[in-house]
Amino acid sequence: MEDDGRGLNLALLGAAAGGKTESTQGETELLRRVFEPGVSTSATVTSLSGRGIGLDIVKSNVEKLRGAVDVSQVPTGGAAFTLTLPLTLATLRVLEVIAGGHVFTIDAASVERVIRVNRQDIALLEGRHSVSTSTGPIPVLDLSFWLRLQPNRGDPRRTVPAVVVASSSGPTAVLVDEIAGEQELLLRSLGPRLANVRRYSGGMVLPDGRIALLLNVAALAEAAAKPQPRDDIAGRSAKAARRKVLVVDDSKYVRTLVKLILEGAGYEVTMASDGTEALEQLRECGADVVVADVDMPSMDGFELTRAIRQSDHLTRTPVVLVTGRESVEDKVKGLRAGANAYLRKDQFDAHHFLETMRQVV
Repeated sequence: MEDDGRGLNLALLGAAAGGKTESTQGETELLRRVFEPGVSTSATVTSLSGRGIGLDIVKSNVEKLRGAVDVSQVPTGGAAFTLTLPLTLATLRVLEVIAGGHVFTIDAASVERVIRVNRQDIALLEGRHSVSTSTGPIPVLDLSFWLRLQPNRGDPRRTVPAVVVASSSGPTAVLVDEIAGEQELLLRSLGPRLANVRRYSGGMVLPDGRIALLLNVAALAEAAAKPQPRDDIAGRSAKAARRKVLVVDDSKYVRTLVKLILEGAGYEVTMASDGTEALEQLRECGADVVVADVDMPSMDGFELTRAIRQSDHLTRTPVVLVTGRESVEDKVKGLRAGANAYLRKDQFDAHHFLETMRQVV
C-alpha cells in the first residue's frame, strides 16, 4: 500500500524517536521506528490520532498472524507499507530446533538456509554480534541464552548449527543446539492471557505429545540487532541455585511456558495439571515452592493453597498464584488462603515473576 504524498519527514521522525536523526541512523532503520509505541510526528493530539499507537497496533496484529510489516519511501514521493501474511493460518510447515533441552519451532517460510557456525568466527560489528557467511556478515543470536536456557552443545570448539531466518530487517543467524527435523503441524493460539509474550507466536503439539512453542521471527531479528554482552555468545557458567518448583496449571501451554522461564533461571521444575495431582506429588516428592493457577478442575488453586497450609509437612512451602482472575476480592481470597504472592496472567512479566520467586523461596 502506498500513496503519492510527501512521505515521512525523517527529521521529525528522528526527533520523535529519541532525538536521533538520519545522520546517525540509516534511513531504513529510522523509518521502521514509526512502528514503535508512542512515536508520532504529529504536532497535535486528538481522540483519533497523534498518540503514536496506530502503527504499533498494526505491527502487533500482523505479527500475531506470523507476518511482517515494513515501510519505505517511494522515490517519486510518498510512503509505502508492505504487509506480508501467510496464506494459511491453521497448519504450518515448521523447522524443529532444540535449545537448552527444549523443542521449539520456526516457520519454514522464514527459513533461508541452515549453516554451521564456529563460535570463534563470531565477532562484534558496530556493537552487535555478527558472523561471516558466504553472503557477508549477518547478525547472530544464541537462542539458548536469549531464552535463558542452559545450552547443551558438548565441545565448545566444535561448530554449532544455525538457522538463517529472513525478516524485514534482513537475515539473522539463530544458533541452536540441534536441528530436529521439519514437518507440518497444527498451530494453536497461546490465548489472550499470554498475548503480551511476544517471543512466541503460538504453540504446537508434537506427535509424541510434547509442546513446542513457535518462535516469533521478528522478535528474534530485533534481539539480534541489539547490542549484547560478549559472554552471551562466548558462554556463561553461572547458574541459579537448583530449587525445585512444582508448576500447577490445567493448560499445557501455560505449564510449558512457565517451565521454560523457570528452567532458564536455574530452577528444577516438575508439573501437575490440577490441585489433586499437585497435592499427591507434594506428599511424595515435596517442592521448594509451588506456582499454581486458580481455575482448575478437581481442586482449584485456592483449595490447593489451603490444603498446603493445613498440612504438617507442607505448611511452610511457599505458594505463588498466577491467575487470570483480576478482581481485588480474588486477590484477597488468595492471600487469605495462604498464598505468598498473587500475580495476574494479563500483566505477566518474566522479570517480575522471577523476582517474586527469588523473594518467596
